[in-house]
Amino acid sequence: MSCECGKYEAVRLDRKSILRRIRESKSLKKKLEGLAEYREGYQWHNLYRCAECGQLWQESYAWNFGAKWYLFQVPPLDAGEWLAEPYVQPDELMMYGVAYEGLMAQSYEARDCPCREEGCENPAIRFHILCKEHYLASQLKLPRGRVFPPYSVG
Repeated sequence: MSCECGKYEAVRLDRKSILRRIRESKSLKKKLEGLAEYREGYQWHNLYRCAECGQLWQESYAWNFGAKWYLFQVPPLDAGEWLAEPYVQPDELMMYGVAYEGLMAQSYEARDCPCREEGCENPAIRFHILCKEHYLASQLKLPRGRVFPPYSVG
């Protein structure tokens, strides 16, 4: 069995790339050895290693893509540390970006009543009880997981 890890690029944050990796993952998985399983609520992940080159791979459920498993390369990390916090999923980062763009495209008109967030004196926005800042914070939750290159910011 020859290592093919080098032929796989990082999963880009677009539907086409994620769907392609979902299709590729079934055959790729056959060449990897299992190291650990993580199960917490809707967060299901598996950690694998290539026996030939040592590359680590995380397998995660892509809920927004038909709840299908897919694999993506991750940086070296002890299995115990990984179990404490698996890596963030590229598909969830993509969905966060889509939600962010949609929310930023909206206009937020202030109304004549205060935000209901305790201690906030900003005006609430039209059709909501919160100001723009608190409304966006309530709608945009960063995906859970350990951030890693190429998905790191800053």
